[in-house]
Amino acid sequence: MLCRLHGIRKALQMIWIRKILDRKSLVSQILLIFLLFNIVVVTVFTAYITEQDRKATVKNVKDSIQTIASEKANILSLVIGQIQKETEGLAAFATDYMLEETNTELPASYLKEKDNTLYRDLGKSAASQHSSIFFPAVERLSPDTVKNINATEKLDRLMKNMIERNPYIEWAYIATEDGFLRLFPSCPIDIYDPNHLQKNDPFYLAANPQNNPERKTVWTNPYVDYLGKGWVITCSVPLYEGNRFVGVACVDVCLDTLNNQFLKDFRLGEDGIVYLLQDNGNVIYHPGIVPPDGIRGQTFLTNIVTEKNLLPQYKYALERILGGNRGVISYQDKASKNHMIAHAEVVGQPWVVGVEIIQNQYLQLNNLEKNNLWHFTLILLLVYVIIAIFLYRQYSRPFDKLVNRAKIISEGNFDYEEPIYNYTEIQILSEAFNTMSAEMKEYTESLIQKNREIQSVIDSIGGMLMFLSPALNITNMNEKGIAALGKDQEKMRGKKCYEALMGGCEICKGCAIQEALRTKSAQFSRIVRGDDILQNMYYPIIDSNGQINEIIVQSQKITKQVMLEKEMAQKEKMSEIGGLTAAIAHELKNPLAVIKGSSYLLAAYTKQYQDEGLRESIDTIMQSTQNAEDVIYNLLDFSSPSLREASHGNITKIVEQVILLTKRNSIAKNIKFVTEFNPNPLIYEGNAEPFKNITMNLVSNAIHAISDGGTITIRGYSDEEQMILSVKDDGRGVEEPFQKKIFEPFVTADPSGLGTGMGLWITKTMVEKMHGTIHLDSKAGKETEFTISIPLKQVKGR
Repeated sequence: MLCRLHGIRKALQMIWIRKILDRKSLVSQILLIFLLFNIVVVTVFTAYITEQDRKATVKNVKDSIQTIASEKANILSLVIGQIQKETEGLAAFATDYMLEETNTELPASYLKEKDNTLYRDLGKSAASQHSSIFFPAVERLSPDTVKNINATEKLDRLMKNMIERNPYIEWAYIATEDGFLRLFPSCPIDIYDPNHLQKNDPFYLAANPQNNPERKTVWTNPYVDYLGKGWVITCSVPLYEGNRFVGVACVDVCLDTLNNQFLKDFRLGEDGIVYLLQDNGNVIYHPGIVPPDGIRGQTFLTNIVTEKNLLPQYKYALERILGGNRGVISYQDKASKNHMIAHAEVVGQPWVVGVEIIQNQYLQLNNLEKNNLWHFTLILLLVYVIIAIFLYRQYSRPFDKLVNRAKIISEGNFDYEEPIYNYTEIQILSEAFNTMSAEMKEYTESLIQKNREIQSVIDSIGGMLMFLSPALNITNMNEKGIAALGKDQEKMRGKKCYEALMGGCEICKGCAIQEALRTKSAQFSRIVRGDDILQNMYYPIIDSNGQINEIIVQSQKITKQVMLEKEMAQKEKMSEIGGLTAAIAHELKNPLAVIKGSSYLLAAYTKQYQDEGLRESIDTIMQSTQNAEDVIYNLLDFSSPSLREASHGNITKIVEQVILLTKRNSIAKNIKFVTEFNPNPLIYEGNAEPFKNITMNLVSNAIHAISDGGTITIRGYSDEEQMILSVKDDGRGVEEPFQKKIFEPFVTADPSGLGTGMGLWITKTMVEKMHGTIHLDSKAGKETEFTISIPLKQVKGR
C-alpha cells in the first residue's frame, strides 16, 4: 500500500514538473537568466571576500616576519655595540699602557724557540688566566718592542674580564706594527710560520691608515680563523701614539656563534632563512651561500648582488633591501612560489638583517591561513549539484540525443532516425534533422560521384599535380604525386607546399608561384628538390569576382632531360672541336711531312761536315716537327669518341690534352699550368670517356676563376684501389655560403652572372656514376681546389 502511494505521489510530481517544462521557451529563458544572474552575484561576492581575506592574511605575514627581522636587528645592534665598546676600551688601555711603559728589559718568562720566534713560558699557570704572544723571527727585538711586551702584559686581566662578561667573544688580542701579537686566552701559536707578519692579516689591514684614514672602529669581512675556530669576523680599533700608527686592538666573533645565537629561527618553516649582509651586498652570513673550507686567513668576499646564478627578480629584491631601512619585499622563484623578505638595519653598523620565507609554508607552520568561506562554498556546491541534475534530466538529455544524431550524420550515416518527445522546439528540431538527413544523403552521393570523376581525371595527368589555396596550403593531390612523396594524402592536406615537398619554412628559391598570384596568369619555373630538377607550371583559377580561388601546380622531373641536353651540347662541342682539329691536321700534315723529309735529307747531305752549329739546327727542326705532329695526334685523339666499353684509359694523357685545348684562354689570362703526376701514367681500367668532360669542366672553371696572372695546379696519383685527381687554382675562391651547395643545380658563384650553375652538378653526377666522390676545399679570395677520387677499376652494373 505504501509503495503504491509513493508511486502515485511521484507520478503527480512528474506531471506537475512536466506542466511547467512543457510551457513555451519563455520559461527556459527566464530560468537561464535567473541561474546566470545568481552565479554571477555569488561569484563576485565570493571573489571579493576571498580577496579581502587574502590581503588580511598577507598583511599578517608581513607584520609577523617584519617583527622577527626587527627583533634580530635590535639584538644584534646591542650585542655588536657592546662588543665594539669592549674593543674600544681595550684599545684605550693598551694605548695608555704603551705610552706609560719605560721598562726595556725582557722578563725571564719570555723565551726564544729554536726557529728564533719569541714565546711566553707560563710554567704551571693556567692558560685561561694568561695571554700568549707571538713575535716573528724575521723582526729584530728592539727596546720599543720590549716596552710593548711589558705594557700589554698588564692587559691580561682586562681581556679575561671582557670574555667573561661577553660570551660571544672568541679571542681578544693586540697586534703592533713591529709584528708583535698578544692573544687572550692563551693558546699554542706554533701554527704561525716563524716569519709570519700580522700586518698582512685581514684584521690588521682593515684598520691600518691606508684603509682606515678616519681612525674609526671597523669590522672585517668574514675570514678563516688562524686558530681553527672556522669563519670569524673581527672588530678592529687602530692604536695611535699621537699621529704614529702603532697597531690594532681586536676582538673575534665566530659566525657559527652569531648564527646559533641570533640568526636561527624555528618559526620560519623548513625553507625559511635569516641572513646578515653588509649594505654594499657583501655576505657576512647566508645559509644559502656557504663559504668553502678555506686556508687560514682567507677572506670571504662574496657579494650576493653580483652572484651569477641569482634570479633577476631575487637580485632586484636584494638590491631594494640594501637600499632601505626596513620593510618587506616579495618575489616569485622558478617554481612560482611566493617569497617574502623582511629586512631591518642593524643600528650603528652598515649591516642589514634579512628574514626570507616561503609564504605558503609559513602560513601552514604558523596557522595564519584562514578559510572563511568553506561552509558557504559547501552549501553552494550542493545547490549547484541539485540544479545540474535537474537541468541534465530536463534539458541536457534531449539535446545530447540531437548532438549525437548530428555527429552520426556528419560521419555519413544519413539513415539514422530517432524521435524525441519533449519540448515543442526540440521535437520540431528533431523532425528537421530527419528531413535534412535525407536531403544530405542524396546530395552527398551526387558529390561523391562527381568527386570520383574529377579525381580520375586528375590521376590520369602525367607528373605531380597539386591543388593549392591562395595561402599555399595543399588541398588535393593526384596519385603520382602521392607515390612520388611516399606519404598519405591526408597527412599532406593543409600543409604548406614548400613544407610538405621540400621540408622548408619559406617559399622555394626560384618558385614563380608568387608571380602567378600577383599577375593572375600562368607561370613556370625550375627548382631543385634533392638530386632532382623539377619543372613546375602554375595555373591560377579565377572565381567570378576576379579573385584567385585555387592554384593548380603541375610538377615534372626533368633531371634526365637537362642531363641529356648538357651532354648533347658537350658532344656537339667535342664534335666541332674534332671536325676543326681534323681539318687543321689534314692541312698541316703535308707541310710537316715535307719539312720532316727535308730535314732527314738535309741531315744526310751534311753528315760529312763537322759543323756542330749546323747539326744542332737540323736536330731542332726535326724535334720541333715531331712535337707539332704529337700535338696534332693528341688533338685528334681527344676529339675522337672512344669506344664505350674501352678496356682502359690514360688519364695523364687526357689531362695533357685538356691543357692543350685550353691554351688559348689560359695564354690570354697569362695563366701557368703546373702538373704533378706519378712517373707512370695514371691508367683507368674501364671507359674513361667521362674523364674528358670532368677534367674539361674543372679546368675551365679554374681558368674562369682567375682574373689575370695565376697558376693552375693539377695533381694525379693512385694507391692500390683509388685514383686521386685534383685541380687547384689561386683565383677568387668560393664564398662560404656557396660552398655547401656548390654542387646543386642552378647554383653558381660566378659574380658575372654568365654561368648556368649546371657544370659542377653534371661533373658530380658523372663522378658518382663512376662510384667516385668529389670534394671542394676553398678559401674565399685565395684559392679553390676540387679533388675527385675514383676506383681504378670500373664498377660494373651501374
